[in-house]
Amino acid sequence: DQSFKIRGKLLAIDTTRKLLSIEVGSSTYRPKTYNGTVVSVAYNGETIFVHLGKAIKVGDITVNYQNVQVNGRVVNGNTFEATKVFEPIP
Repeated sequence: DQSFKIRGKLLAIDTTRKLLSIEVGSSTYRPKTYNGTVVSVAYNGETIFVHLGKAIKVGDITVNYQNVQVNGRVVNGNTFEATKVFEPIP
């Protein structure tokens, strides 16, 4: 698996499909491909969400296009899977 760190704006959370929609400002994984695009990042019960230094549940996040950082790994060659999500970030 390839690890990644994405910084960008949180556009939406789909709790049914467990996907975060992120407008990528910077990505450590294939930056020429993903910087400036919108990607879907999967999350699961193992994903840790952090709000101002405190662990929270995904349902506690209000989407207001805040800056976020998503750490994770690429699985099956093209699926972004979040391990940790920080919001908001400066």
